[in-house]
Amino acid sequence: MFCLGESSKSPRLPLASRSGFAFPFLETCVSRWSWGDFEKMHLLSIIFLLGGGCLMKKKIGVVLSGCGVYDGAEIHESVITLLAIDRAGAEAVCMAPNLDQMHVVNHLTGEEVQGEKRNVLIEAARIARGDIKDISAVTADDVDALIFPGGFGAAKNLCNMAVKGEDAEVHPEVMRLVKEFKAKQKPQA
Repeated sequence: MFCLGESSKSPRLPLASRSGFAFPFLETCVSRWSWGDFEKMHLLSIIFLLGGGCLMKKKIGVVLSGCGVYDGAEIHESVITLLAIDRAGAEAVCMAPNLDQMHVVNHLTGEEVQGEKRNVLIEAARIARGDIKDISAVTADDVDALIFPGGFGAAKNLCNMAVKGEDAEVHPEVMRLVKEFKAKQKPQA
């Protein structure tokens, strides 16, 4: 499991567990559930993050890493997260860094597309239906909790873990927001 913390080489960010879920604290539950219960896992995660009870107009930050499992945010996990937030009575605040993706992958063949560039914020806007913010414009005071849906984009666009492994560096705006949340002891998953 990847954890928030500082090493002597680079800062770390909670990206995903061994199974690829951005909710490592529920990984043991997920292993016992069928895929049909995936939505329930997200809803429980959000309720857990907010301490249960009333979710009157809580704002949940959803950090997207593009659009598409191989080079961005995993679409199913992102949409189920957004649906669970809505069903829990909270408001999703989608955000992504405004930068070019590490690379573009053809999702039909799984091959990298040479010479093509795409922007993470613009691609993530597909999932958010255009209602998305540049992560640099969001602070910990703007949202009550923070969620990072899975997908290889987290390891490619929110940091460079896909290339550097444990020597990875986190995108500065992502790290700034995570540190703000940690300082304010606000929940993140």
